[in-house]
Amino acid sequence: MGRRFTPREQDVLRLLANGVSNTKEIGRALGMREGTVKSHMMNMYKKEGVHSRVALMVKLFREEREEELPAQYSFQWRKG
Repeated sequence: MGRRFTPREQDVLRLLANGVSNTKEIGRALGMREGTVKSHMMNMYKKEGVHSRVALMVKLFREEREEELPAQYSFQWRKG
């Protein structure tokens, strides 16, 4: 996680990962304004090429799982 996100983005991400999804609550917990939280979230979306917090969390979760599992156990979506 640390390789691509700033320390403050990591703080926001930790709260998101722990179920705090309201930007006002995140701002209160981190001592920042709601607009700043939204800016951090938009920066993370842009870095990861996603458009929502759900997509961000899914992408990061999948990457984490791929690092933990041997290649033969990684899940692949099938089209069709």
